[in-house]
This record gives sequence, C-alpha cells and structure tokens, in this order.
Amino acid sequence: GGENFLGTVIVLVIIRELGPLITAIVVIGRSGAAIAAELGLMRINHETEALEVMGINITRVLVLPRLLGCIVATVCLTIYFDLLAILGGYAISRIQLTTSFNLFLHRIILSLQFSDLYVSLMKSAIFGIIIAILSSYHGLKVKRYATEVPQATTKAVISSIVVCFFFNSALTMVFYM
Repeated sequence: GGENFLGTVIVLVIIRELGPLITAIVVIGRSGAAIAAELGLMRINHETEALEVMGINITRVLVLPRLLGCIVATVCLTIYFDLLAILGGYAISRIQLTTSFNLFLHRIILSLQFSDLYVSLMKSAIFGIIIAILSSYHGLKVKRYATEVPQATTKAVISSIVVCFFFNSALTMVFYM
C-alpha cells in the first residue's frame, strides 16, 4: 500500500523541506565559510580600507556580487538536489515496491502543487540572502589579527545555520498551517 502515498511523501519531504534546507547547509559550509574568510583576510590586509580611500562603496563592490551569487547558486542547487532526490526515490521505490517510472511520476505530479514549488524556490532564495549577508557581516567584522578570521568564519557558519533553520520553521508554519 506504500505506492499510494509515494508522491505525497516525496513532495512533502524532498521538495517542501529537505531540498532547500540541505542545499542551504551545503552552501553555508562551502561558500558561506569562503565568503567570511575572504572578506576577513581583505580586512586584515587593508584591502577594504584601500577601496574606501578610493571612494569605492564596499557594499556594492564586495557584498552585492556575493549576495547575487549565493541567491542564484542556492536556487539552482535546490532544483538540482530535488531532481536527484526524486530520481533516488524512484530507484529505492523500484527496488522495494517494484513501481514503474510512469506510476511514480504520476503520483508525484498529482501531489505536487504550484505552491510547493514556489515555497521551495522562495526558501532557497531567502536562504541565499541569509548566507551571503551573515557571512559578509562576520567577514567584514574582522579588525586586525589573523586569528580573528577563523573565529569570524565559524561565527558565520553557525549563525547562518541557526537562522536558516529558524526561517525554515517560520516559513513552513506560515505557508502550510
């Protein structure tokens, strides 16, 4: 009887919740840490001060491209993760339930609504914004010592994870309750 609930479970677990959240955790670990470390090193090497002296807006030159990059990367990786997770779900259902691909896809399409896709992509974009802003903030908060860079990187990763989990819970309650 598991075939009847297969599409609903895949949509609920993968597309609504795990896709955006796991993708955000991967982006935090890879890109969020890199953003914080890079901006922290730029502060130590006085590169940001040189930009300020030249009258260049640091937010526009250093933070905005990272923000846009995080948003695009998180949304694209969420789509990629969802597709691969659905194919993985099919492989498991094929082994355990001997489900045909047409039936599997039909169950997912019946369960999938536009709001599920919209919320998933919106969560991904919000997570990208959170990751970029918190990582940039902690990276630019470094003052003068090289020992501050790993501390800022750790703070950026931890705070990004906590805020993403908080927003994931809040958005889930808002849209599905």
